[in-house]
Amino acid sequence: MVNQCSLSRPFMHVATDAEGISASSLRSRLENWPAGKPRPKVLYTVPYGCNPTGMTATLERRVEVLKLAREFDFIILEDDPYFYLYYGTAPRVPSYFSLEKELLPETGRVLRFDSFSKVLSAGMRLGFASGPEPILSAIEKFYLPLSSHLLFGPRTSLVYASQTSRLAVLWRQLGETLLL
Repeated sequence: MVNQCSLSRPFMHVATDAEGISASSLRSRLENWPAGKPRPKVLYTVPYGCNPTGMTATLERRVEVLKLAREFDFIILEDDPYFYLYYGTAPRVPSYFSLEKELLPETGRVLRFDSFSKVLSAGMRLGFASGPEPILSAIEKFYLPLSSHLLFGPRTSLVYASQTSRLAVLWRQLGETLLL
């Protein structure tokens, strides 16, 4: 968890296990935060296939962390480069971004990052963000002068999600064939 939105601030580590971020550890750290010091405002997480453990956060843990984000007023940066590589048959655990819309009365605490590099080409450094409009606008204002390679708009992510869903079916079939 980043202490401030500036990288010059120290990081705070939170315990994790096979089910994801330990919500009880996070709660304890936040409740016992030193008086007079501002609490962390950002939680960075890789919820699917987190390196180096390969852990995927469970639905229960995601819901607990979302509730803590609301209670302690922090934003979740959901960096999910492996989300579209899932090709199992069981339903995927919904993203923090999706869960926030489904479960909480108020949205705007999750900024989600997806990547093309893990699915299409390892050398392709291209991705997209989904989240609260004020944050996306700030990102756009900051990055547009720096790069002419940015694509914005919800249509891009819808097409990508559709294509990767079809690829996941193909990868599952190929995997099953190789195991025969």
